[in-house]
Amino acid sequence: MRVQSSILTLGLNVPFFHLPIMAMGMVALVVSTASARNQLINVEDGIGIKGYDPVAYFEGEAIEGNPSIFTDFDDVRYHFSTNERKKQFLLSPKTFLPQFGGYCAYAMLEGEKVDVDPKAFKVVNQKLYLFYDGFFGDTLKKWNHLLLEQPEAELIRRADSQWKSLNHAEFD
Repeated sequence: MRVQSSILTLGLNVPFFHLPIMAMGMVALVVSTASARNQLINVEDGIGIKGYDPVAYFEGEAIEGNPSIFTDFDDVRYHFSTNERKKQFLLSPKTFLPQFGGYCAYAMLEGEKVDVDPKAFKVVNQKLYLFYDGFFGDTLKKWNHLLLEQPEAELIRRADSQWKSLNHAEFD
C-alpha cells in the first residue's frame, strides 16, 4: 500500500496489480541501458581485451597484463604489464583502446560483433585492431588476404561504417 501511495503522488494513475509489472519494466530499462553500454565494448567479467595490456600492442607485443596493475576507464577494467605502461595509458586512454570496441575488425566488415583472440592484432596508423583466431579460422590472415584486392584504408572505412551503424541501431 505504501508503494501505491508514493506512486500516486508522482501522478501515476495505475491499478495496484500493475505496479509489479511496471517495476519490472523500469528495472529492465535500467539493465538494458547498462547492457547496451557493455555490448559496445567487448568485455569479459568487466575486463577489456581479456586482460591484455593495451599499451604493449603499440610496441608490437601482445602481453597479458598483471591484474594488480590496472585502471578503470569508461566502466571497463584494463590490466597492464608494467606501471610505466599504465602511466602511459592514463595520459591518453582513448589512444590505446582497440577499434570497434575490441570486437573483430574482419567480422565488422559484415557488421558482426565477434569475440577476438587478443594475440591476433594489427596496429594501423596508430590504431589497434583485434581479430578472431579460432575454430572458424584466422581472420587476421583473411584481412591481410583482402589487401591483395583493396587498400587497407578502404577495409577500415567499411568496418568503421558498419560499427557506426551498429552503435546507432543499439540506441534507437
